[in-house]
Amino acid sequence: MSGVGFTWTSSDPTVATIDANGLATGVGAGTTQISASAQGVVSNAVALADVVPYSGDPLTVNRLSPPMALVGSGDLVPLTISGTGFVSRALVNFGSNILVPTSVSPTAITVIVPAAELTSFTPKGHPLLVTVTNPAPNAGTSSPLPFTITRQGLVSINFDDGYQSMYDNGLPILDAAGLRSTQYIITQKVGTDSYVTLAEVMQMYNNGHEIGVHTRTHPNLTTLTSSEMTDEILGAKQDLISWGIMPTTLAYPYGGYNPAVEAVVQSSGLRGARDSDLGYNSSGLGLTFGGPLYHDTHPLELWSEAAEMDMNTTLSDITSEIDHAVANNLWLIILFHRVDETDPCCSSISVDHSLIQGTVDYLVQQHVPVVTNNEGLIIENLNAQN
Repeated sequence: MSGVGFTWTSSDPTVATIDANGLATGVGAGTTQISASAQGVVSNAVALADVVPYSGDPLTVNRLSPPMALVGSGDLVPLTISGTGFVSRALVNFGSNILVPTSVSPTAITVIVPAAELTSFTPKGHPLLVTVTNPAPNAGTSSPLPFTITRQGLVSINFDDGYQSMYDNGLPILDAAGLRSTQYIITQKVGTDSYVTLAEVMQMYNNGHEIGVHTRTHPNLTTLTSSEMTDEILGAKQDLISWGIMPTTLAYPYGGYNPAVEAVVQSSGLRGARDSDLGYNSSGLGLTFGGPLYHDTHPLELWSEAAEMDMNTTLSDITSEIDHAVANNLWLIILFHRVDETDPCCSSISVDHSLIQGTVDYLVQQHVPVVTNNEGLIIENLNAQN
């Protein structure tokens, strides 16, 4: 187009940069979207994938996130496969079907599972198997991991604030059982008295726990100006990114939120947020009744059931909530804070570690799916960015 000046954009400059003449240069493994704009008009975007070199590591898969989907749901966006030895043009074997990834790195593959693949239950005890196949010259297929398509309820375990007592007395119970939690971290409290250190945050993240945004200083967001909210929310997200963590969800401090707060959360690029309203979450799939504990779940208004000393929460309370979620195809988020604290200043939001142990034992014994909040949002097809 003669005489028209274009502005070229690469959605991920860590994968490829692009100059004023539209020449793209690969700088890292992955996929980026290239687009052009001129005079207020933006072109469609075209994917550019940089070659992922063979790392020399064996081809393995060690985690599917999420590990399940709801029968009859829409596209699962995305399914993330973690492992080693992935190369460019790797394919995902989803049951008897072959899916082309949307992105590949040596240790992670993301793929969209079409809704057409999620129309039938997987028989109990016979999950669908997922593997990864590399092309020549590093041809090979990984060992499989199970993936379940169900209408069963699911559970997430949340810990707010990032207390040291949680890390010392509660988290080892989950790790021993292989269950992953969602940890909402106050970024400017990290490394201070009573809170986890940065090394401990990274240990949780590397062990598969989700690290989410809980602001920088834990204010009630409804009392802040728009710029103050942005600093607390987007600033905390940027703090986590600087540590090598890409957060996707937030928990509102004190459960405080309103439309203005939600707008800032959404503009910060987060997928969803949890408040402190009591109840269950559901996409509506298979839900045939209503009531005060059910709502048309909004991704920025996830409900939970808190477990605290000042609420006199018992193991029977928690197991009843789990049974109800499973029986009625609901998503239950169980919220904890401190563990084994007896100081009057802090014990009101603490629980005894035996309550954590009993909850974990029951989840494992009953074969209840346990997912992170981000995984729950993906499973329920909820995304504040849509």
